[in-house]
Amino acid sequence: MDQLGLDFGTTNSTLAYFDREGKLVAYRHAGGAGGREYIPTAVARDKSGEIRIGAAALAMDGEIGWKVDRYFKMLLACGDPALLTSYGYQPGEPEERAKEFIGQLIQDFRKDQRVDEIK
Repeated sequence: MDQLGLDFGTTNSTLAYFDREGKLVAYRHAGGAGGREYIPTAVARDKSGEIRIGAAALAMDGEIGWKVDRYFKMLLACGDPALLTSYGYQPGEPEERAKEFIGQLIQDFRKDQRVDEIK
């Protein structure tokens, strides 16, 4: 795997890569042809630290013990604690959610595509 591209969006994100034949392919998160090309930019976390992203995160909305975070991308550069609080975040949390989302997305991609190394 030589190249991987991420369009990290506020509402949805997309991951693409070049396959072995050099063709640009959009990664379909969570399930091959039945997966989603556009991945909701969302992170769900439970009290034990389990993390889910995308559609799986949205499915946890309202479930006891789970917190679902969205729209963290638009708050990455926010230095106003009052604005962060109005969206349900504390200082530093949007950055942490972004790291969790991107990290889990890459981990899922590597597992699904059986990729050991990404350059």
